[in-house]
Amino acid sequence: MAKFCFLTPDTKEDLIRKYYLPYIPEEECVFLPLYFDKSKKKTSIADMKQFLNETAFSFFNQHNCKYLLVCDGEYFKVITKQTKVEPNLGYVLPVDYMLVSYVPSYSAALYYPERVVPKIKQALEAVVNHSLGHYTEPGRGIIKTGLYLSTASEIELVMSKLHAYTKLTCDIETWSLKHYDSGIASITFCWNEHEGCAFCVDYSKEKKNEEVRQILRNFFESYKGTLIFHNITFDMYILTYQLYMEDLLDTKGLLRGLEVLLKSFEDTKLIAYLATNTCGGNVLGLKALAQEFAGNYAEEEIGNIDAIPKDELLRYNLIDGLSTWFVFNKYWPKMVEDQQERIYQTIFKPAVKDIIQMQLTGLPMDMERVLEAEKELTAIKDDALGRITSSSLVQEFEEQYRVTWAEEKNKVLKKKRVTPEDCPDRFNPDSGLMLKEILYDFIKLPIIEKTETKQPATGKDTLSKLMNHTENQDVKDLLQALVDYKDVIKILTAFIPAFKNAHRAGDGRFYLFGNYNIGGTVSARLSSNQPNMQNLPATGTKFAKLIKSCFKAADGWLLVGLDFSSLEDHISALVTKDPNKLKVYTDHYDGHALRAYSYFKDKMPDITQELEEHPENQVEIINSIKEKYKGIRQSSKAPTFALT
Repeated sequence: MAKFCFLTPDTKEDLIRKYYLPYIPEEECVFLPLYFDKSKKKTSIADMKQFLNETAFSFFNQHNCKYLLVCDGEYFKVITKQTKVEPNLGYVLPVDYMLVSYVPSYSAALYYPERVVPKIKQALEAVVNHSLGHYTEPGRGIIKTGLYLSTASEIELVMSKLHAYTKLTCDIETWSLKHYDSGIASITFCWNEHEGCAFCVDYSKEKKNEEVRQILRNFFESYKGTLIFHNITFDMYILTYQLYMEDLLDTKGLLRGLEVLLKSFEDTKLIAYLATNTCGGNVLGLKALAQEFAGNYAEEEIGNIDAIPKDELLRYNLIDGLSTWFVFNKYWPKMVEDQQERIYQTIFKPAVKDIIQMQLTGLPMDMERVLEAEKELTAIKDDALGRITSSSLVQEFEEQYRVTWAEEKNKVLKKKRVTPEDCPDRFNPDSGLMLKEILYDFIKLPIIEKTETKQPATGKDTLSKLMNHTENQDVKDLLQALVDYKDVIKILTAFIPAFKNAHRAGDGRFYLFGNYNIGGTVSARLSSNQPNMQNLPATGTKFAKLIKSCFKAADGWLLVGLDFSSLEDHISALVTKDPNKLKVYTDHYDGHALRAYSYFKDKMPDITQELEEHPENQVEIINSIKEKYKGIRQSSKAPTFALT
C-alpha cells in the first residue's frame, strides 16, 4: 500500500531519487506521469480535467493513497481551485477524499537548484510531518505578542518603550501607491520575529490624524536605533511626503524628511537581492521570501484596504513586520558570507536617498505640449495605418482570410451558411497571429527570428530586418508601414496616457512621478515603473525630440542632462585589465567610435581616406565618427556588448 501519489511531468528515476526521495520514504510512494498536449503551447483545462478524472484519480485509488503530491502548478490549480501556486507551498489541502500538496518539479531544480531545492524540501517535509501527526501549517503561531493599539495615549506609551530596542522592523499600509494620495492607513513596529505592535494612523484617505502623525514624527526624530524595512524606497518615500512635506513643491520638507528618516536603516529587499541574485533571476517580494515562515497570509482585498476590517488589516501589517525580521535574519548572514556587504553599504544604501528624492521630485510637464504631441502622434499613427490598410498585399490577404474563415465556419454549421462577407475580422496590425500569417504564410518571408515560445517573431526589430530579405517594393513598403505603426503605438500607449495623468502642483504645472527599483534587474541596473521613466525614447531616435519637448523646467529651474561616457566599456576595461581595452582610453579614443569603424568601415570611406592621408591624426579622425556617424556608432554597441 502506497501513501503518497506523485503526479510528475515525467518519471525519470534518477531525478526522482535525487530531488524527492531524500525527504520521503521510497516504499510509500508511487509516481504517475501527467498528460501534456505537445501540439499546443499550453494544455487546456478541459484536457487536464479529463486526464485527472479518467486516469490520475483511478491510479490514486488503485494504490490506496492518502496524499496527492502535484508537481505541476497548472494541474495543482485545477485540482485545488487555488488561483496561485507558490503561496501554497508547505500546505496540505483537503480536496474531496484526498489530501493535496504542491511540490515543485524536479525539472525546475535542474536549472535553478539554489532556489527550487529548498522549496521541494519544505513541501515534502510538510507532507511527511502531516502523515506522522505533527504537522504545523506555515505561519501558524508566529505571533507571540501582538499589540494592536487604538488610542493616541496607548500609541504614545508603547512608542516611548520602543526606544529600548536597537533595531526595529517597520512597515506601512496605504490607500494608494502614489505619495500624493496614499495617506497612512496603518503602521507596524516589531522588535523580533514574533513580537510587535500595529496601529491605524489616518482616519481615511482624505482625513489625516494629526495627533498620531505627530507622535510618529516625535518618535522618528528621537529614535537612536536602526529601522529595517522591506523595500524602503516605498515606505520611506510615502512617510517623507505624508509626515514632512506640505505639498508637492516642498523641497525643504522633503530634505528634512530624508534627514530624519534615513539616519540609520536597513532594507531587506536589497539584502535578499545581494544574497540571492543569479543569472536565472530571483523573487524579492516579502510574501515570497517569508512564505516558509509566515505562510499564505496575503489579503485578497489589500488593493482596497477599506474593504478589510481594521483588526485584520492590523494583523496583516504586523505579520509584514515579523516577516521582515525573518528575511533579515535569514539573508543578512548569507549576504555577508558571499562578500556582498561592502557593495550593500557603499553603493546600494547610499542610492536609496537619491531614489526617494527622485520619486518625490518628479519631472515637470508642459501639458499643453503633451496634448499637441498626442495629436501629432495620432496623425502619424493614422498615416501608417492608412498605408497598411491600402496595401494591395493586405487587401489580398484579407480576401483570402475571409474565404478561409467562411470555409471553416461552414464545416461546423448545421443549417445556416455564411459567406466571406460575413467575416467580422479585418487585418489588425496589433495581432501577432495575423502578422505571422500575412508575413510568413501569405507573403512567404523567411523566418529569421523566433519568440521564446518558438513562434515566428513579429516585433518591430524583426520587421526592420525582414526588409533586407526581400526585393519586392510592395513588401518593403508594407514592412516600413508596420514598423512606423509599431513605433508610434508604443509611444501613444506607454507614455501619452501617463503624461496626461501627471499630477498638478501648486504652481499650476503638472509633474510626472515614477517609481525606481534597485535590484529590479539581474544586472543590478536601476529599473522603473508606473510609468517606466527609463524607457523614454533615446536621443537620436525617431520620437525623442517630440517626447522630450513635453518636459519643461519650472520657473527658476533648469533641466540638466548628465550621462556617463561609455560606462560599461570603461568598467569592462578596468575589470578585465585587457591591455588593448585599456589602450583605447589611455590613447584617448572614443571606444564606440573605434569599434564602429572596425565593424563597419565599408560604410565610412571618407574616414578611411582621411586615415590614409593623415595617419598622425588617427585619434582625432576616429573620434570624429561620434558626430559624423552617430547612427552607425550606436549600432556598434549591440555587437560590442554581445562579445563582452
